[in-house]
Amino acid sequence: MKKSQSWLSLIPSLQQLLHQGVCKTDNALSKQLLPLLTGIAALSTVSPNANADNEHSDSSLFVASRPLLQLREMLNNDNEAMAAILATVDEIRTPWLNIMAARLKEAGKMEQPERLVQLVSQLEGAAGWVESALPNAKLASSQFSDLERRLFSTVAESAQAIPILCRILAAAAWLHSRRQPLPAIMPVDQTGERPDFNWCKGRLLELPQRQTNEKKSNKNDTLQSYLLSGIFDKEPQSASNQDPLPYVLMNPWLFLLTSIVYTQDSWAAEHRGGLLLELSSGQNPFCPNQIQVLVASNDGDEILCGSLAELILRWLERRQIYLFPSTPKTGELDSQLGLVVQALLAKKIWRYYDGLSGQQGYYGINETFGDLCYRRLGSKIFQRYGKTIWQEFRILAENWAMEVRSGSHTTTIQEGAI
Repeated sequence: MKKSQSWLSLIPSLQQLLHQGVCKTDNALSKQLLPLLTGIAALSTVSPNANADNEHSDSSLFVASRPLLQLREMLNNDNEAMAAILATVDEIRTPWLNIMAARLKEAGKMEQPERLVQLVSQLEGAAGWVESALPNAKLASSQFSDLERRLFSTVAESAQAIPILCRILAAAAWLHSRRQPLPAIMPVDQTGERPDFNWCKGRLLELPQRQTNEKKSNKNDTLQSYLLSGIFDKEPQSASNQDPLPYVLMNPWLFLLTSIVYTQDSWAAEHRGGLLLELSSGQNPFCPNQIQVLVASNDGDEILCGSLAELILRWLERRQIYLFPSTPKTGELDSQLGLVVQALLAKKIWRYYDGLSGQQGYYGINETFGDLCYRRLGSKIFQRYGKTIWQEFRILAENWAMEVRSGSHTTTIQEGAI
């Protein structure tokens, strides 16, 4: 059997990790993956379905982390990301380094040095590896041609592979310096009643998305138990029109945006400044493309800081929670949030208020839902387990306003957004 075959067997698990943020493997396969994924994925041997009769799981779970997301941002596609992960293994990397060293020797013989400088620059941290491989430089096929065709769509010694190898080796060198094991991460509380567990450091949050029939059929999939779901329209069995709080709690994006209007309501009660969520003219208030965030000072001055998406991205950064599969541009996230706001309005969790003559409309908490937040379950969530979540929105808003006042921040609000 070719050497490529043993490494090709890891591809499905790596693909699953990149596509879903979590991969489940048997313990034998996890031993092969562990040295590859240390520092970029957390290992959990705790199964969400484990019970007293099944204390010892025969499978392991790897949960993606921020370094894995950063790796994807460096490269052109997931195939290159998988190749970079595999290139951290000496056995695989060595023949690729020898091929790259031969390419550098070729470039060094050219009359103009630009090509050599370009290649060395593209190699970044891997340049030292390639320099060490110069004595063994050889432009010949490796033992991993099947693996290369699978990930490069060509073989490593071909001319088409030169830029691919540069990117992969540079990323592998970056990964090589990040080999500290990551702490295990707890499964998500699907009821949402423990936001302190759910919104913890290192957690991944999927981008907002509606529930499809396919996702409904996979709603109990254990692979999704470690990521905060991006689905914002799941209906809990216990929810009712009279008590929408369970609906909010089990949908992370709804909870996050509800925490913002809870912050707004609590702050307004002090009559000392506040947080405003305004809608510029020309937009549909029931599915906005962009909501403006303004912060009012103690003396009543209102400062336009930016958009709702910017506020959320700042909060996620503070919490060290990361969007999966990648962080979109602010305008894209603002547009996606419009559908979340639509769901909040439909369930009477948020409320839209028309502005007075010459003033813009704005959003706030629905009074009926606001009352629920101070009853038994709501008080447990917002005053106990989730207190730091909404309080951090206020801290961020105040700091943001200070930045704008000092001129150290530029807003991304688009005039007349529609």
